[in-house]
Amino acid sequence: MSGSAVARKNATRASAGNGIVAATNLAEEARSVPWLMQAGFEGKVYIAGHGLEEAATDGIITTLSEVTPTFMLMAPAGGTIVIPIWAEVRIMTEGGAAPDAYLSYVGVDRSSPPAYTALDKLQINGVSTSSDAIVGKTISAVTAFTSAQNVVLARRSAMVDNMISVEGLTTLPSAHTMERNTYGLEFNFWDKFGGAFQLYKGTSVMFHTKTATTVSAYGCTFVWAEVNSSVYDHIA
Repeated sequence: MSGSAVARKNATRASAGNGIVAATNLAEEARSVPWLMQAGFEGKVYIAGHGLEEAATDGIITTLSEVTPTFMLMAPAGGTIVIPIWAEVRIMTEGGAAPDAYLSYVGVDRSSPPAYTALDKLQINGVSTSSDAIVGKTISAVTAFTSAQNVVLARRSAMVDNMISVEGLTTLPSAHTMERNTYGLEFNFWDKFGGAFQLYKGTSVMFHTKTATTVSAYGCTFVWAEVNSSVYDHIA
């Protein structure tokens, strides 16, 4: 029957096997809203990071260490699946020679007990800040993980010495423009993975840095969606 559909499993507004109303076009085909847009309508999309008057966050350390990421987006130990949408990390001040930056997926639960300062969260299309995701900066005390327990998503290594004060200011004055930002590491999870990249049970995306002399400082932005894991009972 045009304008109706059948629910195949329990949902908020329909019970399994019962007919439900669906919007249709003139050809009686069910109309659908893009999943990410629908998640925004339902208040399931969040953004976090530094604000307009952002105070940069120290990269913490001069040698790469898995226990001290600079930023992280992490799923809680259970109950919520976190779906990364987009991330950007910006170098704000340099610490000296050749900073390195690493964005990686950590495939083991590190939700307890990392020590961190929470990044400010905002709900897209809403005012709630009750997101379940762990979004932190100035992080320490993450339990160490091995090379086999993480995969690098993006890396900027051995960048030019004094990239802001020398290279950017004198050698490459056009490197940082409104069109092209060479001082930022951007990662679009949705374009690359189409929503298939998901964080669950303490898995995370972590950004690590190191600078050969003193620490550099960074700003960041994370955008993500959240769904209740009980709805997806095949992995709960």
